Amino acid sequence: MKKNIFFIANWKMNLSAQQTRALTNGIMPTVKKYGNLMTLAIAPSFPMLQDVLNISRRSVRMQVCAQDCFWEQSGAYTGEVSPDMLAEMGCTHVLIGHSERRIYLHETDAMIQKKLACIFAMKKNIIPVLCVGETTRQKKAGRSEEIIHAQLTAALAGITLKSSQKLVIAYEPVWAIGSGIPMTPDEFGACAVRIRGYVSRAFGGQGRADSVVLYGGSVTPETARAYVSAGGDGVLVGGASQRIDSCTALIRTLCMK
Repeated sequence: MKKNIFFIANWKMNLSAQQTRALTNGIMPTVKKYGNLMTLAIAPSFPMLQDVLNISRRSVRMQVCAQDCFWEQSGAYTGEVSPDMLAEMGCTHVLIGHSERRIYLHETDAMIQKKLACIFAMKKNIIPVLCVGETTRQKKAGRSEEIIHAQLTAALAGITLKSSQKLVIAYEPVWAIGSGIPMTPDEFGACAVRIRGYVSRAFGGQGRADSVVLYGGSVTPETARAYVSAGGDGVLVGGASQRIDSCTALIRTLCMK
């Protein structure tokens, strides 16, 4: 297993300020113990970012991820937040194109491409975590590979990465989330290989076949390690990361030798 494993805890639109601080403080001892073995980032809701950032400064091993951003750095865009603002706050990562935003807010591949282009044009460095994945209907129609390829191709169109810039891909099998029918680790391993190939071709084969690919479909402490062992670089976790016991169990499990 790779030594540097990625763990991104997506707390979505959950947890009050008090709950957020309690959870962040509650996992800190585990972060301090195992954080040197992984890249660990917490993604709280926007109002709670500063609370998590303040606590995270007690350990360089905890990073902070925003759940979204806009595709301009400033302007008359009421309610939006720019990548530059997030980087200035201290965020190191930002989720882009999460399945829930695609479904509920109708984010398109073109919008997602503009967000990535804005991020990679920045002087400050913030790492986008690009989310891709197919729905139940698309899977039943046998279009899984087609959809993932199309999402990646559209999102990365016209994007050029400098040597210092990084991109993380989070694969979300939307059909598996909350369905009780999880994707098997072997299925994910094969999917991760295809995603790395798609990303490499999108960048003209310029050294991106080793792209970081995370699994993001109903991850639990019992299954997380299997997805990494099957060829993934880590996990993007929702519900199981929102309690101290299961979040710390995930961290420990992922760092097992």
